[in-house]
Amino acid sequence: MDVEWFKERKKTLKVTDLALAEVLGVERSVANKIVNGRVGFDARRADAVAALFKVSRDEVLFRAGLSAAKPEGARSVREFAIVGAVPAGNWREAVNRSTNMVRVAEDEAPREGYALTVEGDSMDLHVPDGFTIVIDPNDLDLFPGRLFVVMNEDGETTFKQYREGPARLVPASSNPAHKEIPIAQGQFRILGRVVWSGKRHL
Repeated sequence: MDVEWFKERKKTLKVTDLALAEVLGVERSVANKIVNGRVGFDARRADAVAALFKVSRDEVLFRAGLSAAKPEGARSVREFAIVGAVPAGNWREAVNRSTNMVRVAEDEAPREGYALTVEGDSMDLHVPDGFTIVIDPNDLDLFPGRLFVVMNEDGETTFKQYREGPARLVPASSNPAHKEIPIAQGQFRILGRVVWSGKRHL
C-alpha cells in the first residue's frame, strides 16, 4: 500500500478523519490505521474513496496495492532511504541500514541517492525545519545557487547554498544569527547536491 500517497491526498484535499471514516464505513481509529497501512483496505470502498480523493477507482486500487496495473496518468516514484545523519563514510551502507523511506516522483529523482531530515532554521527560506531532502551523491559540481551537503575537516556536516566571488556557503534563513561560511581550498568535502525537498508525513 502506498501510504505516503494516501496521506498526501488526505492532506492536500483537507479530508478529515471523520469524513474518511464515514466513507470507509469504520471508526475513526480504524480509518487512521488503514491510511497508515496497518489495517487492510476494503476494495468494496474504492468507489467512495475515489470520489472523496478526486481520483479514479483504478488509482485507489493501485495505490492500495490491490491492482498491479498502474492507471493512466499516475506518476512513477522512486524510494530513498532516510538516514539518521549525513553519512561520513559509505552512504550505501547507511542506506542499507535504514528502514524509513521517502517517495519521490521519478521525473524529479536522481538515479541513486539518500534522504535526510532537516534540523534547524539555517535554510528555512528554502527548506523548513522537519522537511526531508534527497541528496544526489554523484552530483558534486559546484554551481552558484545550488544547494549542497558538505563536510568540513572535523567531520561536521552542513546544508547550505553555494555562492561564488568569493566561494562560500550561504544560509537562506529568516534567522539573522546564521552567517556565511567561506570555503578555503580543501577545507570542505562535497557530499552531494540537494535535488528534492518535501514534507514526509508520519
